[in-house]
Amino acid sequence: MTAYQQMLNRYPNAPFADRAAYQIAQSYYRMEDYARAGTEYDRVITYYPESELIDDSKNMKGMSFFNQDRFTEAIAVFRTIEKSSEYAGDALYQIGTSYYNMGDYESANEIYRRVINEFPQSNKVADAISGIMDSYLSRGQVDQAISLVDEYLFQYPQGNLADDMLLNKGDLLYTMKKFDEAISAYRQLATNYPQSDNVPFALDQTGRILIENGDLNGAYAVYEELKERFSSHDLGILASVKLGDIKMEEGQYSDAIEYYNLVERERKNDHMGLEASYKKGLALKKSGDTETAIKTFNDIISRSPEHIMSHKSRLELAENALQLGNYDEAVKLSEIVVENVVDDNAARAQYIIGNCYFVSGDYERALNELMRIPILYKNYEEWVAHANLLIAQCHNNLGNKDYAVKTLTDVLSMHPRD
Repeated sequence: MTAYQQMLNRYPNAPFADRAAYQIAQSYYRMEDYARAGTEYDRVITYYPESELIDDSKNMKGMSFFNQDRFTEAIAVFRTIEKSSEYAGDALYQIGTSYYNMGDYESANEIYRRVINEFPQSNKVADAISGIMDSYLSRGQVDQAISLVDEYLFQYPQGNLADDMLLNKGDLLYTMKKFDEAISAYRQLATNYPQSDNVPFALDQTGRILIENGDLNGAYAVYEELKERFSSHDLGILASVKLGDIKMEEGQYSDAIEYYNLVERERKNDHMGLEASYKKGLALKKSGDTETAIKTFNDIISRSPEHIMSHKSRLELAENALQLGNYDEAVKLSEIVVENVVDDNAARAQYIIGNCYFVSGDYERALNELMRIPILYKNYEEWVAHANLLIAQCHNNLGNKDYAVKTLTDVLSMHPRD
């Protein structure tokens, strides 16, 4: 910047003077000194009115005001280049965004629509549509946001944003719990724009909705399609996990294991592979093959000792040790989980520890361990309820009948229908 300033001081009227002045302004802008940058851009505009950098300077002067939250002044500058400049589309968009930031959503939407209609090929169209949708959603006008999508698709069915708009429409309908309409939007995307990068997301979301609504057969068909069409995509691989989950839910454990094996072979040591291995272990356990399940859980721990799936595996091993009467082993495994995580797995681990002391007859120690759960893990209601039931039994076995009754009464008041 110093060199440009020296040249400008020595040769203020030289042919390159406007470029030197513009570079000085750019330097201040890059330094985020927007006030000084605006002043320097104005110098170019004032002293070099014939410069080919006039529109560049006006655009950047507008951006300097914009970045200072001086939106009214920014709008005034952008208005000077909104019609006759190569920056017209960008300037119009910045006017709309200035109105948006000022809370004038009606004016913002009017300008954004001009960007869409007058500059349909501009790279600002997507941002303009997002701006309109955000203004609707910020006011809870979801139906208007969806209407905007339909309007765009009607006018530009082959537009560059059509697939994005359909994905947005599906997501909005999902948030409104209009599941059939959401699925219809996702399916329209997958059918009309089969080459779109959004198709895997549309299929995955369709499968999730169907599972949420209990249609396992429909979800199975969707995830099979996702797996076959996008076998190398992350969601295509994840589809095998979902297919395994569906088979697990149906009690078809051998089929579930086959799906989990597919993922394990593809992604053995990342999260997806470790999750598939863990679920395979659960399927083996439910099928009665405890020995292989234990080997699977131990294998997960050896592959990635600190991963969440390893901690979940430790809990499965701890449960097995508890059932076999290996209380020390169960406590040891559970304590590792408690020391490393703070989620529902830690609550479950703490419960296992308390349960170990309970079944071994050490009710005082069991009570101390179980009392941690309502205090440390109060957000995990399931484990708090389990803990309180066992706490009541500890009190009863210790002869504290009143405490036992009070604890059970509290549980019933919190879970009247369970």
